[in-house]
Amino acid sequence: MKCYIADAFTDTVFKGNPAAVCLPEQWIPDELMQNIARENNLSETAFTVRKGDAYELRWFTPGGEIDLCGHAALTAAYVLMRFVIKDRTRISFLTKSGELTVRKKDGRYELDMPSYPLHRIPVTEEMAAAVGFMPAEAWLGRDLICGSGHCHVIPMWAEKLKKQDFRALQASERSGILYCRFSGDRVFIAGETALYSVAELYVQERRDDL
Repeated sequence: MKCYIADAFTDTVFKGNPAAVCLPEQWIPDELMQNIARENNLSETAFTVRKGDAYELRWFTPGGEIDLCGHAALTAAYVLMRFVIKDRTRISFLTKSGELTVRKKDGRYELDMPSYPLHRIPVTEEMAAAVGFMPAEAWLGRDLICGSGHCHVIPMWAEKLKKQDFRALQASERSGILYCRFSGDRVFIAGETALYSVAELYVQERRDDL
């Protein structure tokens, strides 16, 4: 099975958000996908299988499956459009969070994601203990915001700043640049991607009758 590792939201390896993308010919057991994710030991390993004109997409962390990951979806689109469907500039993913689309334009890959509505909640001592300081505000959507998750962050800043387009710096040690656009119930996140590795995984399904 082919496995690619690439860094999203950057044009340079060792920066941005790394993710692995595996391309099985058909779906393999969940246990095997989980073991591959543990072995890769990245924040996300994506698995994608073609279904008609679209691709089904699932994400696994070393600890379990998740229902949405933006940078790993963008990385999966980059891998498919560079190595598999080279003539395509748009791809649709069927996921547990609904249909996501990625378009290639201006040298970047733009991901169409859901926008999560937010409401302000009281700041608690537990929040301060988790982040190491007392936050000025706390907002809750699908998850609690502590500075990440652009499906939450962009709607919040769009409301605060009264603007729709953002160039976001990922202020981590690895850094990263995201080009974001807010459009009502959708958030568009674009960025460049840098390929790190291409590998062949020598794994097989375990059989209990052996």
